[in-house]
Amino acid sequence: MTDLLGFIRKYPLDAFSHLIILLPIVTGFIHYTLLQKGPKIFIFYFLTVFIKESVGLYTALHGTANLYLQNSQSVIDIGLIGLAFYSSLYNSKLKSNLLYTLVACLLVSLASFKIDVISPINQIAGKLFCIITALFFFTDTLRGLRIVNLTIYPAFWLGSGTLLYGAGTFLITLFGQVLVSSSTSEDTFEFFWNTQQIIYCMFCVFATVGFWVSCYEKQQAAE
Repeated sequence: MTDLLGFIRKYPLDAFSHLIILLPIVTGFIHYTLLQKGPKIFIFYFLTVFIKESVGLYTALHGTANLYLQNSQSVIDIGLIGLAFYSSLYNSKLKSNLLYTLVACLLVSLASFKIDVISPINQIAGKLFCIITALFFFTDTLRGLRIVNLTIYPAFWLGSGTLLYGAGTFLITLFGQVLVSSSTSEDTFEFFWNTQQIIYCMFCVFATVGFWVSCYEKQQAAE
């Protein structure tokens, strides 16, 4: 318990970014029956990430190496975010393209997966996939013109959050191995690490709003 409190005092942003993942999880389950299949999968995505972060915190407090957990984020992103958006797309060609992209990125991520060091290729595959997937979603949404009000469409907020997450952390991920090297100063590492944490917090907020507006989407559909 003392170690945990010490961690929170030393790394408050890390602790906050861990806890804020609960926000979309709780909001998602509250509105679960109002959500379509794609957004529902996102709830389990955030639940998986929260469990991964919890294991990471436990191993960090006990001095156990956990870089493999950092690399596993890419696999989680590709698998669950990809499945969520695959379920949300209407255009059959875009769905096929997304499926091919998912398989290709997942194979690259798994092939480059490392246990004891940060794998740049693994990380880049995950972030690049998030960007491409979000663009597929927006292309499908704008081409179909099925949505009257995007602001009350859950998948719009999830797509926006995914694009922000992927694009916002892509360059940081690109130089991830450099940032964790011994030649990088602690201040430089903390700046980029904290930036990445803040962007993920924003992703959680976007997802929470997306789950929350599902009730308004249901009301509009009933009118």
